Order: sequence, then structure tokens, then C-alpha cells
Amino acid sequence: MKRLVVLLLGLMLLAPTAASAARFGKREEVQRIAPVSFPGPSGERLYLGNKITTFWLGGGLYLKDDGYVLGVAGDDKAYYALTPEKIDVAQKAGLLPDPLPAYQIHPIQYLLGYSFWLVLVVVIAWSLIQAAWQKSRAVTRRKPGTALT
Repeated sequence: MKRLVVLLLGLMLLAPTAASAARFGKREEVQRIAPVSFPGPSGERLYLGNKITTFWLGGGLYLKDDGYVLGVAGDDKAYYALTPEKIDVAQKAGLLPDPLPAYQIHPIQYLLGYSFWLVLVVVIAWSLIQAAWQKSRAVTRRKPGTALT
């Protein structure tokens, strides 16, 4: 049992994934959806994106879709939050498309975002299978004529 837990944790922590930089704590990621035609407050190039927050504790505890943001080109962590009111004003001014382009969170991101729970289920299932297997081996190895306890 201990060897399985160590193996699974080792694979999870050492696996080369996009989220390998942040295995403990909150990680925010902005994904590009479409370019926009106006600059940011400091003159930086912007794009319409969506933000995903994942909380890590060795593996992904949860993934949260934070919705649309204005991302800063060249920095996948920098963004400006967009509220429904800001989106409405920007659409009426012609700065953002109406309707906004759809986006999807990739299934792999969901898998990584909830990987802690997947590993936990595998460890529990393996423990139950191993206990049942050891119990069945103990029953078949008992001496004939002895009672089961």
C-alpha cells in the first residue's frame, strides 16, 4: 500500500505537465480567445481571453472557470478582469464582439484540475482490492478442519 501511494505521488509530482510549475497553492492561467483592437492602460497589446484558476495540493483539488478577461500579450499571467457591466459597455462601444466568442476548457485541464481526487479514488480502490485479495488468500491457506474467524 505504501509503495503504491509513494509511486502515485511521485508520478503526479514529477510528471511533465503544463501545470508542473505550481503544485501547491492557487494558479491562474489566461487563455487567448481573440485579439482586440484597443491597447491597455499602459499601451500594452491586449486580447480577449478566459481565465482558469486551479488550486493545487500535490494534485489538482479544483478548477474554476473565471470567465472572460482582457489578457496582456506576452504575459500569460497578466489580465484585466471583465465584469458583465464592462463587457456590455465595451460591446456597445464596438470594442468587443457581440456576442462574445465561445470558449471551452479542455478535458485535460479538467483532469489535471481534479487529479488529487482521481489519485485518491485509485488509492482507495487499490487498498480495498488488496485487502480483499489478502483475505481470500488467508482463507485458502487455512488448515483443513479449522474454523473461520
